[in-house]
Amino acid sequence: MLLRLDGPRAPGRQPLCLIDRAVIDRAAAIEQDVQGLEQVDYLFHRMFGFLYLLRMTGRASAKVHT
Repeated sequence: MLLRLDGPRAPGRQPLCLIDRAVIDRAAAIEQDVQGLEQVDYLFHRMFGFLYLLRMTGRASAKVHT
């Protein structure tokens, strides 16, 4: 299915462009993927920030006890 993008209406004017509906659907799916990755990135930053805070306050140690 093609979607028609029209500019200002004028008799006999050609559409600005025709876009395949599948292209629009794929672009929407990519946008959702990107938003999901941004949320994962945010969670990783929060998690590592919390671990860093624990390390700086001495509540977590990087030393290996043998």
